[in-house]
Amino acid sequence: IIEDLPEHELHEGKKEDCYLMEYRYDDNATNVKAMKYLIEHYFDNFKVDSIEIIGSGYDSVAYLVNNEYIFKTKFSTNKKKGYAKEKAIYNFLNTNLETNVKIPNIEYSYISDELSILGYKEIKGTFLTPEIYSTMSEEEQNLLKRDIASFLRKMHGS
Repeated sequence: IIEDLPEHELHEGKKEDCYLMEYRYDDNATNVKAMKYLIEHYFDNFKVDSIEIIGSGYDSVAYLVNNEYIFKTKFSTNKKKGYAKEKAIYNFLNTNLETNVKIPNIEYSYISDELSILGYKEIKGTFLTPEIYSTMSEEEQNLLKRDIASFLRKMHGS
């Protein structure tokens, strides 16, 4: 999988030390190949049959893997440990919060100084955009506001 990546794209030129995001690749195909390798390398029992980039932010990229899992990885060294906090928050919420709101349940995590990866089952749904919100009736908008307020009260009370 990683053999066809140019040597300069591998950390210290060694497959076992390949740290994705030490480089911000210009082409998505290279990112996808590297991430496929890293997932299979760090999570021994996980086989990647399909993988695609579904989004990226300032310092991270999210992938849809096997049409079922979301795997996220961070670029910047000083932010990689943020995934440890994110994982702890998700675990806390899943353990202590009774709600109908779906919260990611982290099934795969690798967090180190060099690399951070989180993986969880995709939560199906539609993003609430201003356009969607504006098409909702006043009653639906009020119900949504109450649901969000209830979630936040429960979260802060946990």
